[in-house]
Parts: sequence; structure tokens; C-alpha cells
Amino acid sequence: MIEKRQFYINGAWVDPATARDHEVINPATEEPCAIISLGDQADTDAAVAAAKAALPGWMALPVAERIGYVEKLLEVYQARAEEMAQAMTLEMGAPISLSRSDQVGAGSFHLKNFIRAAKEFEFEHPLREGATKDRILHEAIGVCALITPWNWPMNQITLKVGAAAVAGCTMVLKPSEESPLDALLFAEMMDAAGFPKGVFNLVNGDGAGVGTQLSGHPDVDMVSFTGSTRAGRLISKTAAETLKRVHLELGGKGANLVFADADEAEHGCVLKVNLKDYLDTGLFLDHRPVRHWIQQHSANQRFLNLFCYTGAATVHAVVGGASRSLSLDMSKTYVGWAEENLALNGADPKKHRVEQADCLAWLADRKTA
Repeated sequence: MIEKRQFYINGAWVDPATARDHEVINPATEEPCAIISLGDQADTDAAVAAAKAALPGWMALPVAERIGYVEKLLEVYQARAEEMAQAMTLEMGAPISLSRSDQVGAGSFHLKNFIRAAKEFEFEHPLREGATKDRILHEAIGVCALITPWNWPMNQITLKVGAAAVAGCTMVLKPSEESPLDALLFAEMMDAAGFPKGVFNLVNGDGAGVGTQLSGHPDVDMVSFTGSTRAGRLISKTAAETLKRVHLELGGKGANLVFADADEAEHGCVLKVNLKDYLDTGLFLDHRPVRHWIQQHSANQRFLNLFCYTGAATVHAVVGGASRSLSLDMSKTYVGWAEENLALNGADPKKHRVEQADCLAWLADRKTA
């Protein structure tokens, strides 16, 4: 069992103010794989105080030097890429091949591009042509709270941290408590890259706890949140009390409406788009990753052929749970939907059937392959 109870605050690994254990579940086994701590107000306050104290020096540092720190971070990140891939596969269920390529690759891609963009960006320039004494200065917003989701962890963390670092902001990261191992490893990388104390801080916690505390903290100047619409509304309301800036990237899936006049190409596009939705976790569905609402009179052999595009006799309605919140119980609903649509399409029950696929062994086989 991995034990990662400490937080990264002011350049050091520190114990939580109050012990509050949280189990991280491995989706491939549905068993605990790690124990972390969930922070409380004292931990949040300490992290924000460290970020606030580090802000004047960090934002005053020449841009070239800030870029240099991010370049060093990229070196460390690439050197420990395999560790990062293994961590994400363990905590959030992505097949190891996908973790190595897309999951880890997203992080290096964003860091490289922030380095390039920062070198090209004019942080100071004339107000207008000919106005030599009037200048525009692009300065850091201040202390940023970064709240990230479970499903594309390095994509989201590097998007937020990379931007904040080159802009001169200091930060407190709260990753998802369901997939925190990659973030803890990332904190080690920030430390190895030599970032000054307090520039980057990490406190684990849930949304109702540390997430709310950061959103309403008077010394936090901006909240950057990626997650659900429901949580985004709550963060906006909490942040409004202190008039801080809020940047939201909100999730939630909408149904695909397929009408009678849609042709084969449009049907195929719907299927491919929705299969891509689940690649981040290795959750692969031969039928309806996001539910399709199909006009009954358009349900014909063409659509059936697309659902059975593999040529197999079985339409696997779901292949397992991708995180703690996506349990195998949910797959029974998907099975019902698949049966319903196969019937609408006039499927022969002797030739086509729906099964609940077993993803646990499937993911375990691919965990270290």
C-alpha cells in the first residue's frame, strides 16, 4: 500500500494539521492502492500564506529566469515519464500504453508550448506606435488556486501550472482526491526543478473541504477550476464574496441526437466522437459511450451495422469502471440501453446479444504490459 499523507507547502513535505485518511482506489481491482490525507482549513491557510509570501519575489523575477525554471521542470518531467505513466494507470485506470503516450505526453506538450509562447510574448511593450513613454506591462494576477479533475490529470495540471509559472503567479494546487498520485509526483518534480519556496504548493482534499476553502480565501486572487458544472456554480458563488477572478472549464455530457435523414457518415462520426470520449481512461464501449437518442423511424440496418462494426456477434455495452465514481453497477444501465437500441434496429437476437464485459481483468492485464 502506498502511503502519501504529506502535503507540499513552502518548499517542504509537511504533515497535515489533522489526520484525515482517504483511500485511493485502483479501478483495475476496485481495491485501495494508496492512502492520502485530506487537508483542512489550517493546511489551506498555510499553503496560501506560503504562496502569498513568495509572490513579490517570483513576479519580480525576469521572465527569462521564470522560463528557465519551467525548462528545468520539463527536463525532470521527461526523465521521470515512466513513473508518471505508472502512477496514472494505477490511480485512474488508463491502460499503460495510453498513459505513456497521451496522458504523459499531454504534460510535456503543454510545458513545451508554454516555454515557446513565453519566449515570444511581449510582457512589456509600448502603448501604441510612437508612444515611447507610455508602456503596457503584463503582470501576474497573484496567488492562484488550481483545482483539477481525475480524468486527464497531467493535461490539466500542466495547463494551469505552466501558465501560472511563466506569468509570475504563485499557486496552490488541489488535485482530485480520486487521482492524486500523479500530482504528488509532479510536486516532487517542481521541487527537483528548484522552484523557489512557496511558488508551488499542493494540498490534497475534496471539493467541499479544501476546494471551498481555496475558492473563498481572501488571499487567493484567482481560481482556475476544471470539473463539473455543479461544482463550478458553487465555486463562482463562493469566490464572489472576495471578488476574485474565476476561470471555469466545466464538464458534463449531452446526448447526441440522430435524426432520420442522417446518413452513414454522420452515424459513424457520432460513434467515433463518443468512443474518443472514453479513451482517457481506457473505458471502451462498442455501444453508446454517451447515450444517443435516436428517432425510432431512423433506426435501421445501417445504424445496427455501425454498432456492430467490429463484426463480432456480441455488442459489449460497457467495459468496466474508470474511477471510483464509475462503478460496474452503472454498466447494467448501459447494457439496458444497448438492448433497447438493438431491438429498435431490428437486430436478430439469435445473431446479436448484449453482454456486460469484465474490465477488471482486462485492465489488470494491461497495467504493466
